[in-house]
Amino acid sequence: LEGVEGLTVYKDLPQIQIDSFFFQFDISPESTMVGSGQLDGKGIPLDFFSDLDVRLGFTYAFDWDTYIKDAVLGEGQQANSPVIEGLSYYNPDLPKYSMDLAKAEEHLRAAWDGQVWEKGFTLTLCYNAGNLPRRTACEILQQNLLSINEKFVVSIQAMQWPTLLRGMYTGLLPMFQIGWLPDFTDAHNFVVPFLHSQGTFSGWQNYSNPEADALIAQGIASTDPAERQSIYNQLAQIYYDDAPGI
Repeated sequence: LEGVEGLTVYKDLPQIQIDSFFFQFDISPESTMVGSGQLDGKGIPLDFFSDLDVRLGFTYAFDWDTYIKDAVLGEGQQANSPVIEGLSYYNPDLPKYSMDLAKAEEHLRAAWDGQVWEKGFTLTLCYNAGNLPRRTACEILQQNLLSINEKFVVSIQAMQWPTLLRGMYTGLLPMFQIGWLPDFTDAHNFVVPFLHSQGTFSGWQNYSNPEADALIAQGIASTDPAERQSIYNQLAQIYYDDAPGI
């Protein structure tokens, strides 16, 4: 509608929203998205993403710049932790990943004691039908992983939202994409679903880090802003180091 006579278009208005990929640490045996279910080039084992080198390899293979330019038409930015801009205790100076196919290859060569590189893998990424940005995110990963090693085969499948949602919370999907909006604009409302062992997304992922759980409890119990800032910085570092999602 830009340029249409008689209309004023308001752009670049900030919104507190985040979309992410999440790795499934313990895929359900009922999943049809894992091929053979073995690390034999025709599938992946159900604990494929329990290997940190696999998660880092996928993370370094994702092109945030292309995603922001092509999928959301420049109206977005890469987050450096679940505590995004607009929330209390947001810290813009925390580390974040960038696309680095050489580092992606390094980690994927090391993954599963070299078996991932030697044998390759086959898996399916799903997105909710009609969501072009999420389809684009799948395509970016698909193409970049294949460019690293032709044995890395990623299929993409559109699913209706109810089916996809069931796949997310029952562990049927090797990875899933979903977004989060605030119930209230405090860091706690984002670290719980992303990092707590019983959080919405982290719980679906079967991700558990006792240090993160303890810090989350400390963060919401504290009334000292400086202490809370330190705690949420530590939680952001855990998310960076563990790489449970992109």
